[in-house]
Amino acid sequence: MDSSTVDVEREWLWDTDEYIILDYIRSSVEILMNLKIEEYEEEFEEKVKKRIKDMKVNEKEAID
Repeated sequence: MDSSTVDVEREWLWDTDEYIILDYIRSSVEILMNLKIEEYEEEFEEKVKKRIKDMKVNEKEAID
């Protein structure tokens, strides 16, 4: 970022209502949290699928 960009953003912050800035931050944090939750859900689903597959393999080996 160059200094002119920083100056423009600083000016915007000074001119903007605090509640709008706080709401923007809150929204950004919510988005990040939702992305992380989706990531955890995908990892969990993969682990469950792998565990089910492993259980089926073990069950088949026990039968043979």
